[in-house]
Amino acid sequence: MNQKGEHETIYEHDKNNIRIFTYPVSITSTDNGNIYVVDQFSEDDGRVVVLSQHGDILQIYTVHPDTNADDKTFKPTKVVATPSDNLIVKVKSSNILHILNCYGQLVTCYDVGDIGIWMPYSFSFSKNKGQLYIGCNTAAGSDDNRKLHEVIISGC
Repeated sequence: MNQKGEHETIYEHDKNNIRIFTYPVSITSTDNGNIYVVDQFSEDDGRVVVLSQHGDILQIYTVHPDTNADDKTFKPTKVVATPSDNLIVKVKSSNILHILNCYGQLVTCYDVGDIGIWMPYSFSFSKNKGQLYIGCNTAAGSDDNRKLHEVIISGC
């Protein structure tokens, strides 16, 4: 919206007048002007939609075949942009983070369980380059994992 409260841009349909999103649950943007939306089709399936600042769909990331061999669904729940315009995508009920470049293409996956971070739930980067805060969820009835981790990420 502009200062007068008028809508400046609405991202709803693509160039073929097809609705872009089903249920957008997480949104971020990068310095290059791209917009990244975690769009869920259902509780167990979704995608990351990469839009240009003009609303054009640049890429749709569903999952790289090598990262999800046993389960054919992709359950993204959060996306956050890094200071160097990469993306971190959190997947539901998993310690695996998908790292995408600014074009929405997979760079790598990382299991934060390998460094003792279990059930990541929320993310935020600090203004200091490379400091990522990861808030963790916990299993029902357990107080074991209600933690906030600070992780320094180099080259992100």
